Amino acid sequence: MAPGARDNSDPASYIHTVIKYPICGRSSWVMAQVQHLIERCMTFGMSMEEYMEALAKRADVQPVVTSTVWKELENTMVSVVPIRWPRSRDEVWKANIPHPCLTAEKSDQRWMVVNGDKINFPGGGTDFHTGAGKYIVHLAQMLNFPNGTLNNGGNIRNVLDVGCGVASFGAYLLSHDVLATSLAPSDVHENQIQLALERGISAALGVLGTRRLPYPSRSFEMAHCSRCRIDWLQKDGVLLLEVGRVLRPGGCFVYSSPEAYALDPFNRKIWRQMSDLARRMCWRVASKKN
Repeated sequence: MAPGARDNSDPASYIHTVIKYPICGRSSWVMAQVQHLIERCMTFGMSMEEYMEALAKRADVQPVVTSTVWKELENTMVSVVPIRWPRSRDEVWKANIPHPCLTAEKSDQRWMVVNGDKINFPGGGTDFHTGAGKYIVHLAQMLNFPNGTLNNGGNIRNVLDVGCGVASFGAYLLSHDVLATSLAPSDVHENQIQLALERGISAALGVLGTRRLPYPSRSFEMAHCSRCRIDWLQKDGVLLLEVGRVLRPGGCFVYSSPEAYALDPFNRKIWRQMSDLARRMCWRVASKKN
């Protein structure tokens, strides 16, 4: 064996590679140590117990993970069984949310509220001040659908929710017998998608603009954009044309923003340009408010 080389047949020889780069926080150190052990176990096809026994045979090697570290690991890496639907629509375990900073940020916007060991979803936020449920009923009333139900007697079944955030819109559509495909751009929404999946809502990342959406033509009866921060006017409306491709004949595109922006000059300018673009696409305005 060359000088300085490791004996790949000896699991204990790997102990000298234990984390040498800086990691902040005790829990992060624990995670790194355990990840190191798991990688070594997978390399030799052994269980964790077998690997620790192999280390114990080396007098010059101290165990990397002690009982104290394992106890701390249990407190920092416990995986809680997800709450089942339909309860998961309104609450999930805080321990299963991988991005606590996002939780803190969205709490101020009423997207979610930390409540002890759980995170609650009020169904509101900056888009739905009165709640997603009432927002959906309001849309149905604007479109003159019977009984305030957005499925329009079964004529609307599939909805594409663009820029979905934590997918509260799609979550509340299920009570209207409507299935939502929640789509979010690969930016700050990436972390929110994990929240949506933890709630039990179908959601995915997608890039609108660089390529066609991964759906056949005429797949949806409705497309929804509520303050989705997508520039529908860029490149002569190519993004809106793509939405038109996946909409079925007679389908509708819902474009909304909070009422606080109704009188904003910039937003009113965008609405005029959107209306002109829709007219040139042979679309008509089915209903409008503010």
